[in-house]
Amino acid sequence: PLNLIARYRCFSGINCASPVERPVTLGARQAVLQNDVVRTLFDAVGTAGTIELSYDPALGDLSATSRTYTPSLPAPTYGTGVPALREADAQLSAFFLGLASDGGNRSSGFRSNAGVYNPSDGSVEVTLKLYDGNGTLLGSVTRTWAAKEAFQYNDVFIALGAGTTVTRNAFMEVS
Repeated sequence: PLNLIARYRCFSGINCASPVERPVTLGARQAVLQNDVVRTLFDAVGTAGTIELSYDPALGDLSATSRTYTPSLPAPTYGTGVPALREADAQLSAFFLGLASDGGNRSSGFRSNAGVYNPSDGSVEVTLKLYDGNGTLLGSVTRTWAAKEAFQYNDVFIALGAGTTVTRNAFMEVS
């Protein structure tokens, strides 16, 4: 068996206990599906954040992924899958392609969000730069993340100063 600690850290500004830790034991080659893990394992309904999985790697390998989506099942959903990464694989820079915005028109319900998590024990400064498909800078923001802090920008176009932009072909650089 593989004993691990699942640790949930709420995004900054969300009112919930953080971190919340739960022990989890997996059998050899066992696959577990945890529906609505924030509610069922961490009892943190209506919140968002990041989940850390800690275990002794000498005991075996672990693979994990998450999926966020809306609306609730069984209705057809929209969302994204996020693979688990080792702390050693944290990126110093990344590009996100194919971002889109409806120019602030909420009737279409379309927006691009971006979350950042600092897995280190010290603070880090993170810059997000948003570009149109031709490489023209649309906006940017720089923020310092505390150790182990998670934060999400809902609608990066608004957060980065390009809220009236209508596009289906933008990209973002995070460093």
